[in-house]
Amino acid sequence: SVDVAGKGQIGLGSFSMDFPRYIKAVPTAARILLKNLSVPTAFAEDRQSREVFQTLGYDRLDLSGEVSARWDEATGDFRIETISAGLADGGSLAFDATIGNVPRTVFSDPASAQQAWVGFTLKSVGLGYRDASLVGRLLRLAASQTKQQPEALRDGLIAGLPQFMKDIRDPELRSKAIAALTAFLRNPTGLTVVSRLARPLPITQVIGTAATAPPQLPNLLQLEVAVSPERPPPRH
Repeated sequence: SVDVAGKGQIGLGSFSMDFPRYIKAVPTAARILLKNLSVPTAFAEDRQSREVFQTLGYDRLDLSGEVSARWDEATGDFRIETISAGLADGGSLAFDATIGNVPRTVFSDPASAQQAWVGFTLKSVGLGYRDASLVGRLLRLAASQTKQQPEALRDGLIAGLPQFMKDIRDPELRSKAIAALTAFLRNPTGLTVVSRLARPLPITQVIGTAATAPPQLPNLLQLEVAVSPERPPPRH
């Protein structure tokens, strides 16, 4: 740990980077791991941020994260196994995706990637959140700012879900999303959002929709929202 006068100690559990495979000088697989970077909230530059952390009940932020990805030459898939970030006694968020039709030339001749990416496809995408008290803390903070009881604020959010989800055209997906978010708000544990694609989508279509019509992304990606009631065992 490092002691910074007047603000406390910054601590670090561990940090590692591993690049096990290359084509020329370009890695085709990587894993970056950060464990328990502990920073006092006194390091926040502005007073408002420090007050928010104090109201949320944090005098230190204990952060961990991971980036893990690899390219499979046999299939042409680039797999983002996880991009994750976690706050101790708060929650953790993890993203994964598989991008198809990634040729070897992207790594052997990086300049060609500018032309090659238009042929990429999105084969899967997922997002997961595990709560460890952050949702409750945020509800209490928002309730105090709007002069409501946390339960009343939560009920108002639940009542607004059908309107919020109206752009999901598939009635089954929409119903599942509303039910999952309702259950999560009533008892925050875990929440997952996973694509149910029947076939890979051109990456240009996904980017174009995100840029011009973001509310249509759930329909395009066939996103399914579900509650994850049980906490998985620690990965590390």
